[in-house]
Amino acid sequence: MQARAVAEAAERIGEDVSAWRRARRMTQADLALRAHVSVRTLSKIESGDMSTSTLGLLRVLHTLGVLEGINAAIDPNESEVGMALLRDALPKRVRHG
Repeated sequence: MQARAVAEAAERIGEDVSAWRRARRMTQADLALRAHVSVRTLSKIESGDMSTSTLGLLRVLHTLGVLEGINAAIDPNESEVGMALLRDALPKRVRHG
């Protein structure tokens, strides 16, 4: 079910954010301050509560130094499947009028 997959992904993202934070020897307060988010927002992200803003998550990922890895992971040009889908989906020409 889609809801379960999304909830599990949110939980994994939260665990990973927490692990990166701890690996960088930062407290939640330190990371929140540097990422310009509240401690409550960071706590929600780390607990898998994705009701927080996307901007807050992106700020945290950037502060941890892992945002570029996320960008690469979702770039369709970085996978054979993505490139094939783009190639097949792009029109040969666009007509106006």
